[in-house]
Amino acid sequence: MQPVDENTLFDFLGQSMFSRLKYLHPDADVSDLPALIWLIEQLAPTQVLGVNLSSTSYLALCQTLEKVNKPGLQVNALNCFVDDAQGVSYHQQQYQEFSKILANQSALSSTYDFIYIATPTAAGFEKLDSCLMPNTVIALQGAVSSELEKTLSAYFERKVALSEITLFLNDVQFAHAIFLQQLPAYINKLSALFTYVESSLRERLKWLALESGFAQVEVLTQDITRLTHDKSQLERNVEQQATQIQRQQAELAALALTQQQATVLCQEYQQQLQQEQALYQQLEQQFSVVQKNHVELQQNIKLRDTELAHLTIKLEAQSADQSKHLKLLKQLAAANETVQKTQQVIKQQEQALLEVNKQVEQLKAELEQQQQAAQEQKCQYQERYNEMEKQRYLQDFTLFETQRALHNYQQEVVKLTAIIQQMSKNLENEKHRQTLLKQQVQQLKNSKVHKLLNAASRLTKPFGNNKPKQQLERQKALILSSNLFDEQWYLSQYPDVAEKKLDPVIHYLKFGGFEGRKPNAKFDSRWYIASYPDVAEQGINPLVHFIKFGQYENRATQAGE
Repeated sequence: MQPVDENTLFDFLGQSMFSRLKYLHPDADVSDLPALIWLIEQLAPTQVLGVNLSSTSYLALCQTLEKVNKPGLQVNALNCFVDDAQGVSYHQQQYQEFSKILANQSALSSTYDFIYIATPTAAGFEKLDSCLMPNTVIALQGAVSSELEKTLSAYFERKVALSEITLFLNDVQFAHAIFLQQLPAYINKLSALFTYVESSLRERLKWLALESGFAQVEVLTQDITRLTHDKSQLERNVEQQATQIQRQQAELAALALTQQQATVLCQEYQQQLQQEQALYQQLEQQFSVVQKNHVELQQNIKLRDTELAHLTIKLEAQSADQSKHLKLLKQLAAANETVQKTQQVIKQQEQALLEVNKQVEQLKAELEQQQQAAQEQKCQYQERYNEMEKQRYLQDFTLFETQRALHNYQQEVVKLTAIIQQMSKNLENEKHRQTLLKQQVQQLKNSKVHKLLNAASRLTKPFGNNKPKQQLERQKALILSSNLFDEQWYLSQYPDVAEKKLDPVIHYLKFGGFEGRKPNAKFDSRWYIASYPDVAEQGINPLVHFIKFGQYENRATQAGE
């Protein structure tokens, strides 16, 4: 096998192979996508069927076919998008013009010129017999059983292995591909191509993670600008509300002063009323005295009348005695005069009493009017005071809520600032690491020894080697040498692994790390992947990433560190 020059490699490399996937599920396996994208770009089929594919693989297929843009393109999906509602929604938005998700096998079209099947079985392939044409290309992802290989040999004349994809095709269709005429040479070149693409994609993923970090910094910067603007607006609102509260407090103080004046006036009215009531009581007492005197005078008058009657009787009885009669007449005249004077005094006292009663009634009426007016004014003042108290309470509550919101915004700004500083620091570290890696890669590329070693390794290793298995063994050795994987603890925590008698390290590398299982009590795989999106985007095992990069970047292994 001859070494492949980089310029020659790019002659076989399509534009879509380095395109960024528009949709990537966090748990997706993208190891088969470079070969699939390159194959679709070379064959440019028009009737395509995807069977048992993940949402990421099928949407990558649609993305590549859309770029090829061949007239009459029709793509169908059968048993794809399992448990990925987000992928279905993205498919409906982007590719529903030429792609259709089939409900069952009865909805298949008549024929297809390219069929891509994941996890194939002989029984499942026999159901697709009616969809095959003489030039149909079948691409199978994963291991091909001997039973399925016998079934496919009845339909196809060639079998070619590309990375993790196995092709079954006829000479007619294979001649349609660009690489038919020099098949062995192209297979060698493709082997070197996928090795080069793998390293290039890794570098690309690292730069995408760095670009994602810059985008997050820009978003956080915009958030801080918005929060700063909101903070200024809130401060202006607080100042306006504080001014309004001060003005209302001044009005409330004036109202309180007015209420105090009203209270003093009411107290003065009460004192005046008490004085008038005391005067009324005195007048009542005087009136009772006058009435008593009037009764006594009436009694005296009756006595005088009785005496006058007796004297008259005596005068009549003693008419003979003139001197006594004259004396009695004089006494009678004096008594009459005394009675008249007494009656005049009684009349005067009665008139005076009537005047006093009139004054008392007027004072009572005036006092009642003043009391009613004072009570109404007091009620008005009380209502206004209550209203001002209510407004002041509402203003205080609004001011408190505004200050609390401002405080929360300030805390959020502080947190975002700290996050930006940390991300900036991480980005600087990443830039430095990327620079060192670039320098090392460039030195390796320029090294003739490295090129000779690559060429020798390609000559000694057959196409379709056990690279994933070797990589798995290397990762296992890396984990065991780090002393970060507790095998006994892992088996005790996950009895299903112990029951199946699986190698705990291999199980964690292939499944456990991506399922959120912990390699030890202090490393949370689920939290690590969720906290560092670049790990999820690269599809690397969380503990392997921590051993290679995370521990040197001071990344935490669980919440609270």
